[in-house]
Parts: sequence; C-alpha cells; structure tokens
Amino acid sequence: MEMIENKIFDEIQIGDQASLTRTLDEDGVEALAVMTGNLNLIDLEPGPADTSMYGQGGGQTSWSAVLFTTLAGTRLPGLGSIARHVDVRLHRPVAIGVPVTATATVMEKRTETGTVVLDCRAVDPAGEEVATGRLEVLAPTVKQRHALRDLPKVQLRRDNRYLDLLKACEGLPALGCAVVHPCSADALRGAVEAAEHQLITPILIGPEDKIRAIAAQENLDLTPYRLVPAEHSHHSAELAVAMVLSGEAQTLMKGSLHTDELLTEVVKKVGGLRTERRISHCFLLAVPTYPRPII
Repeated sequence: MEMIENKIFDEIQIGDQASLTRTLDEDGVEALAVMTGNLNLIDLEPGPADTSMYGQGGGQTSWSAVLFTTLAGTRLPGLGSIARHVDVRLHRPVAIGVPVTATATVMEKRTETGTVVLDCRAVDPAGEEVATGRLEVLAPTVKQRHALRDLPKVQLRRDNRYLDLLKACEGLPALGCAVVHPCSADALRGAVEAAEHQLITPILIGPEDKIRAIAAQENLDLTPYRLVPAEHSHHSAELAVAMVLSGEAQTLMKGSLHTDELLTEVVKKVGGLRTERRISHCFLLAVPTYPRPII
C-alpha cells in the first residue's frame, strides 16, 4: 500500500519540489459547483468548443487553483499543513479529460512564523501553463506517515435527467389531468411541477383541508389550480375516473393512494375505463449511475 509522509518545518529545504497529476472530468466541475454554491462554475449554455479563458464555465479554471492547495496539503509540506495565503493566476481553462501536472517548489522559509513559501506551476501535456501561483503555508511540526486511503466516492444527483423529454413536449397543449388523492408532499409537488412545465392542467382531487395543509407546509401555491373535495382515497379515485369518462380530464395521475384503489375504479366494467385491451405498466427511471432514462 502506498504511504504518504509529510515534511515538518525543520526538514524542508529551499528548492524542495513535489508534483501531482490530476485529470478533470465533468462530474468534478459539477461537484465543485455544488460544494461552493457557485453556479458560474458550470457551462450553462454549452455550444461549439471555445478555448478562450471566458468561453466556458469557470469550473475548469477554478479547479486549477484547487490543485495547488491539494499539493500543499498532501505532498509538500503535506499532512498537517495549513494554507495561510494563496495567490493564483489562471492562464487558460483546463480541457475535460486532459491531465494537468502541478508542481510546487519551496522558495522561502520563514523561521519566525514557521511558514514556507511555495512557487506553484500547473501545465498541460503540451507544457502550456494552465495556472501559476504562490502559496504561504504554515508547515507542520509533528511528523506524520499514513497509508494512502481511497477517498469516498461522490455521486451527483441531477434533477435534469428528463430534460430531453421536457424539451420534446415544449409547444404541446397541456392535458387536463385528474390528480388522484395528492395527499403527500411528493405527490402534490409532482403535480405542481408538471403544471409549471405546462405538461398538465391539474385537477386536484382529495380531502381539501389535507391538501391545503401540505401545500402550506411545502410552500406550494395552489391558487391557479382547481381543487375538487373528496372524502377519502376511494372517493378520489371514483371522482377522477368519472372526470375522464365525461371528458372533463384526459389523463389520470396517481397520488398517495394504493395502486389497487385506483385500478379498481379504472377496470370496472360499468363506470370504469375498461376496454377490450389489456392494461400494461410502464416505468420511467432516472438512475444516477446511468446517463439516459430507463423505460
């Protein structure tokens, strides 16, 4: 197993060097944006390749600065060091998938403060400077040597996995939708978000007091939507199916009731939506580790 060992102040010499090589990927840029809350790090409107400093999101350039503090914290001086001052000049964005090598060289030792000054340089495989800088680092005073452990894996959850489907629906008329018993936060929020995307015109069917209480708790504005009172989940399903039969609604959306409660009303021979065809189920899933929706 690979070991990492720091250098305490007394061991550090002028001219000491350390390097590391890292490769940036899209997940890395987005993770940096998530940690900092800086939306500007992400290229929000990707288009033709642009290699200028300002032609893409700032994540590629900001990541270069992070390399220098990582180098100081893990290589020179290493474990236990604290960055006191960071001065970084960014020269060019880092291309996704291209390795970058950062090197730190000790330029100065300050005995009175226990700090060292590092001259840092990051280059791409062609030797072009990506970033340069100087770091003032409080060097560790206690010797440490540890096994190099794997860092935890970060899995990003994206809320835009259905973006292509939503774009395909742009310009289509919203369907009247009977939302059956939306008496949970997820069920009610799903109906409201679908309406905000202009996919449906929801008719909320269920106990009015309960639905309004959930809306207040979740800060959901129900003013634009029709609410049809129902006594309980069975009653909600009955009213919703009747609305589809009459043409008042074109679709059904299942809320927080059991599937069999809804299907009991749907498959009734009299007063239901039953036809000569079989009913089938289709689930659309967004899996965090898979790039496309799964049907």
